Amino acid sequence: MGSAATFRFAGLTDIGRVRKNNEDAFKIASLGDDRWVAVADGCGGEAAGEVASSRALEVFEEEISREVQTERDLAFVLRDAVVRANEVLLEEAQGERKGMATTFSALYFRKDLAYSLHVGDSRIYRLQEDRFELLTCDHTWVEYAVQAGRITREEAEHHERAGWLMQALGMAEFRAPDIDFFPVKVGDRFLLCSDGLQKCVSDEEIAQALATGDEPERTCRYLIDQSLARGAPDNVTVVVVYVEGEG
Repeated sequence: MGSAATFRFAGLTDIGRVRKNNEDAFKIASLGDDRWVAVADGCGGEAAGEVASSRALEVFEEEISREVQTERDLAFVLRDAVVRANEVLLEEAQGERKGMATTFSALYFRKDLAYSLHVGDSRIYRLQEDRFELLTCDHTWVEYAVQAGRITREEAEHHERAGWLMQALGMAEFRAPDIDFFPVKVGDRFLLCSDGLQKCVSDEEIAQALATGDEPERTCRYLIDQSLARGAPDNVTVVVVYVEGEG
């Protein structure tokens, strides 16, 4: 793929059927010729979760806007921006914001490469030709237990610790995000989501929605509507990216 791909983006968030506040946030942005998208799912008392998710996106954008055009390696710039977001959340977690935290999952596109950054249990999926895959690993107690062979995948779905995050921005134990980079191909489709989606919609249904060829906005709307129809116990956020050709 050449240096100027054609991207189409869409994002949508919904409070769901149960929660009083929408603690999810997402961002679709440009920085020069680069493009990036991110999803954050906040948590904490009162409105602290809303603050955490939106603040993490703000700090990340501020940091990369200042550093991304320098000669520093892009992967380090992106990593350090996430680390700085964590530091800011810890600094600002006072009073009603005490204990605020957020997940953070992002894709940053430069020429024919995509960089993924991930903390928490929001997810990034890719559909490439006929192959659908989850590009991130949930930083949860149950996922770690499954990987260690302590519980089965089926047991994890209904485990009492299913919602326990082991890594998030705003946690003192956090050190660095999972980061990867890979080639982007024409026809690739990506989906980022908060965990409110996978609580109601299966991976198979997500893959089918991405493969339909609908407009990105319709894909987001369809998946959120499916979540709402099934009770949507959590906030739901979906961001879709289509890679469609040369600019």
